[in-house]
Amino acid sequence: MESKVATILIVDDDPNILKMLRAFLEQEGYRVWSAATGEEASALPNLKDVDVALLDLRLPGEIDGLALVRDFNERFPQMLKIVISGMGELDDAIAAIEEHIFAYIKKPFPNLREVGLLVQRALEQAHLIRENASYQQRLETLNRELEKTIEDRTAEVVHYRDTLSYLFQTSSHIATLETIDRMLEFICQALVDAGLFKRAVLLIADERFLVNYVGGAFAEGSKEALARELAALRGSPLRPYEFNSQPQMIGGAYYVPDQTKMNQMRETDGDTWQSGDRLFFPFRRQDGRIFGFLSVAEPRDGRIPGEETIQMLHLLLNHTALHIESHGMKQQLLQHASTLERRILERTRELEESQEKFSRLVNCTSDIVYIVDEKGIVVYLNEAFHKTLGYNREDYVGRSLVAFFDDLCTDNPMNLRVQNFVQSPEAVEGLLTVELVARSGDKTVLEINSTPIRHAGRFRGSQGIARDVTERRALLQRLVAVERLAATGRLAAGIAHEINNPLQAISSHLTVVTSKVKDTTEIQPNLDMIREGIHRIRDIVLQMLDVHRPSPQEKIPTDVNRIIEEVLALTGNQLVKSRIQVKMELAKEISMVQGETQEFHQIFLNLILNAEEAMPDGGGLTIRTLNSGEEIICEIVDTGVGIPPEHLETVFEPFFTYRATGNGMGLGLYLVRNLIQKYEGTIDVESKVGEGSTFRVKFPVIPKDS
Repeated sequence: MESKVATILIVDDDPNILKMLRAFLEQEGYRVWSAATGEEASALPNLKDVDVALLDLRLPGEIDGLALVRDFNERFPQMLKIVISGMGELDDAIAAIEEHIFAYIKKPFPNLREVGLLVQRALEQAHLIRENASYQQRLETLNRELEKTIEDRTAEVVHYRDTLSYLFQTSSHIATLETIDRMLEFICQALVDAGLFKRAVLLIADERFLVNYVGGAFAEGSKEALARELAALRGSPLRPYEFNSQPQMIGGAYYVPDQTKMNQMRETDGDTWQSGDRLFFPFRRQDGRIFGFLSVAEPRDGRIPGEETIQMLHLLLNHTALHIESHGMKQQLLQHASTLERRILERTRELEESQEKFSRLVNCTSDIVYIVDEKGIVVYLNEAFHKTLGYNREDYVGRSLVAFFDDLCTDNPMNLRVQNFVQSPEAVEGLLTVELVARSGDKTVLEINSTPIRHAGRFRGSQGIARDVTERRALLQRLVAVERLAATGRLAAGIAHEINNPLQAISSHLTVVTSKVKDTTEIQPNLDMIREGIHRIRDIVLQMLDVHRPSPQEKIPTDVNRIIEEVLALTGNQLVKSRIQVKMELAKEISMVQGETQEFHQIFLNLILNAEEAMPDGGGLTIRTLNSGEEIICEIVDTGVGIPPEHLETVFEPFFTYRATGNGMGLGLYLVRNLIQKYEGTIDVESKVGEGSTFRVKFPVIPKDS
């Protein structure tokens, strides 16, 4: 059977609101009637079929919204009324509430979904009101029928008058009992106290036909034994557990005689109750299903009850069954109403908790979580965005993806794929690597896992997680460098071995030749050039080996400013000849660092000579130092030719040189980085082709308490 479609009446003089509400509610599956005035609405046919009415408070004509509410309250009390007001005045709200409306809402509506939810709740309440009225009417009808039957039968069973009077009192008291267990115990005790039976047990089962309510009364025996027997029945399958022979029907009750004494009983007196006999009364619902049994035994008069007694007990038990069903229905109604309210609260709380969990989850992670809508607008960024890049996420939420990457992307070639992602985020799925500039100025590499969001086959946006892999990439590069260093170390050792052997032979024979040639001979300069070349080859080999096998040196507190001044004193004339103007911006007071003076000389000598080589036509060289918390920073800034972007990550690699005119072996910057890392420092470079380069060196300072 299909469920009835709810009918909604809308009364509003604004045609736009009528059209909007009608379209929305019809889309929700409701039958919608509408009217523009109170007179038109009041004259509509079949208004009794309207479940919920949405009534504007201000209506043209003589029948305004409040008058229409009063009219409908009188004519259709089961119709729920929701008053709509565009004025929002307190007096109007009070006047409407006094007319017992279901809800009062103001225009403009904050959200049509809220109107839909309000209509749904009104329909649920209307359904509950109708069900309750139906149950009440049915109960009253059954009570009237029962009372009439009892009144009709009273004259016919005069000899049961006292018993019936007591049972009537019992029946009237049933409705006052709060629990079913108490109700069952009360019925059983009434049957014993009325003098009908010495033993009565009543069982009620749940939908699975397992006993969940029990009651009993014994005229003789201990209450503890009764309690144990009743407790053992709870949870057992519902069945007349005393049935051990074929039952007989007496007026709708099951009479089960004691099988061992049945023949003897029938030979003596067929109406005599034997000690093992049982009588069962089924409890039936209104649809006829059995949901319980009353078991009685040992009648006071010692005789098997007749049909009049059975009928009398059936009346009581039917009344009891109605009360039990009514009690269950009331409990179900209350539970249903409570469940509906609880579900609304739970849904609201679950939504809030879900939002809180989502917010807590994504804000606790160190990865950046973002959401972009179908128009390419950033609609969400978590706290990790600020922690990773330093920018306020409020400045970027609501901006387009294009503007986002235009602001933050570097000119690294790896960012070329970002252009495809910005243009069509629905087509890019999987990992995407991008280099961004943090607020601190540092370059941060993010690995983005982007996933398109689709609903019903349509692209709704994209979501993703961006993980900071800067340190991981640096570690990977260092690992590659270590592997490369190991290879170059083996290569250097092999080269040194192959060169030193013939070099030693050349040196030995040169000594012999020199000893036999006088200093004044013409070939002496040639011999000196050969000797100088041999020494140069030996120094290059030693330098190559020292890169991989540095000699141990003692680490002492070192003044970086003093080291720089000493290096500039050595290279000053050379820089002047190269038309390079030197500018020093050294901190007046600088912290000491732990190191070896000779190696610090080597670090800054290589960096200054590297800057000189980058300015073949002259230029400016700025050297500055400054304190920065627990480290000092040294910057060597030149105005030279600059380094192409594709070489920035490889300038510190061994045997790498990007200058076609360079005379070096490509070990200078590699050696510099190794020495800096030896003292737990860092070096990085920023450069623009044609503008120059900045090498930035950081060393940890010696703690004051050391």
